[in-house]
Amino acid sequence: MGRESHGTSARGRSDPLPFSCWKSSTHSSQDQAGVDVTETFFTIGVQDMDRATAFYVAAFNASVSFASAMWTSLVIAGVRIALVLDARRAIRSGLHFSVRELSAACADVERAHGVVVTARIEVTVGVVIAEVRDTEGNALTLTESAR
Repeated sequence: MGRESHGTSARGRSDPLPFSCWKSSTHSSQDQAGVDVTETFFTIGVQDMDRATAFYVAAFNASVSFASAMWTSLVIAGVRIALVLDARRAIRSGLHFSVRELSAACADVERAHGVVVTARIEVTVGVVIAEVRDTEGNALTLTESAR
């Protein structure tokens, strides 16, 4: 679909063409239109919908836009996060929340019955994070905003 290889790397993999070469003049504009994305959101598996919803509302001031026993849509800082009933084990969610004060956010997580795994780590100069888990065991990262 317009992405062709133009060589082989030292690891034996094909190197992709530069972005400017992805669009081929042999394809129509309809072929290159792509998906019409109307929204992007995250899903997080939870074992107890009521407990998980209460956690995100209390810890991150989430607003509930839809709630059911199987699916709840939350909005946090303008981003939709869907809680989905899923009995599988919790995971590293990939969710990062940028917060004004890291210590206050960690306290909020604990008050909402979450767990602070690592309270404060400077991962690189000027970037301070905390690792926390929600009530379902999902790993989240809090990042202190630059002041």
